[in-house]
Amino acid sequence: MKITLVIILLITAMFSTCQKEHTDMGKTPVLEVNGQILYEEDLPKNLFRTQSKEDSAKIVDGYIKRWITDVMMYDYAKKNVQNPLEIEHLVEEYRKALTIQYYQQNLVNQRLEPPTEDEIKLYYEKYSSHFLLEENIIKGVFVKVPKKTPKIKDLHKWLNAVDDENLEKMEKFCVRNYGTLDYFQEEWYYAADVLGKIPNFSSDEKSVITSSNIFEQEDSVFTYLLKVTDYRLAGTTAPYDFANKKIESILLNQKRIDFIHKFEEELYNDASKNIKFLK
Repeated sequence: MKITLVIILLITAMFSTCQKEHTDMGKTPVLEVNGQILYEEDLPKNLFRTQSKEDSAKIVDGYIKRWITDVMMYDYAKKNVQNPLEIEHLVEEYRKALTIQYYQQNLVNQRLEPPTEDEIKLYYEKYSSHFLLEENIIKGVFVKVPKKTPKIKDLHKWLNAVDDENLEKMEKFCVRNYGTLDYFQEEWYYAADVLGKIPNFSSDEKSVITSSNIFEQEDSVFTYLLKVTDYRLAGTTAPYDFANKKIESILLNQKRIDFIHKFEEELYNDASKNIKFLK
């Protein structure tokens, strides 16, 4: 029987409400190749509720063809590989490395405490000169509203005195006029990412972010306004609230290395008590 016909019969059976006879630990066999059995439970899941019978048949047909090809290729490779013992050795080495890695990660997750805020600050104070910015970063407010939005001068007034009250006014203004407001005075953003929201931005990035004035640009559809409230230039030391996540990762990795090294030393010391040299 051709595979396509098998698929059609299989799909029809799966769409029906008839009871299936399950074998081999409750699984339903579909076909067998070289002693390997493909079961219905191994076929793509949640397929038959969303696809037509024809589409389902195509997908299952492709899956079965790939499965048969893999079975045949594996059998052919086993018979023709020149050094099967080398493969067994590689498999065992990979199994050993994977098992150790899995166990170590579980140990780290269970026993290792994350760096404290004091540890992170102490590391920053000691090595802050190592954390130089590669790009300009900024804090501020970015607004995009449709071109010729009425009373746009109100935005300038609010942007020049950003507080909770004026922020709320800007939010309501943007909602009424189908605009968007990005408020990022509490976290650092790369200046290039913010200015990249302005199509055809061609001004000098450094002059824009160091200016105390509101930057404004418009195109045929929108007006864009940016008020930078704080900045750090590339080449300068990154502020603590920008570098702290990276430092936390560094300290956590150091703790992980130290923990595993100490654990390995303990294992070796325990084993050394029972070592018997055979020569």
